[in-house]
Amino acid sequence: VGFAADLVGRRERFAALCSYYEGRVRAVGRPGAVAESFGRLSHGLAGSAFHGLIQLGYGYAAGVDRMVAEGLAYMHFSCQPLAKPGQLHH
Repeated sequence: VGFAADLVGRRERFAALCSYYEGRVRAVGRPGAVAESFGRLSHGLAGSAFHGLIQLGYGYAAGVDRMVAEGLAYMHFSCQPLAKPGQLHH
């Protein structure tokens, strides 16, 4: 995820992550920022009881760029997989 790949799920530098995602929303719009980031972060939706996803959804539905950026930043900040690869049984 650009400059902050090492911060995924580390719960550090939330303000910097918000600034990063605000810049991405400004540069490519809400749909573009979500499209380019969601796939890389969606594996960790369990982090913080889905709070990042909820924030992202509300922001997107309301058309509020800052909320979208905060939702993506929180998904990045609190990324935690539901299960590790190989732990899921078929």
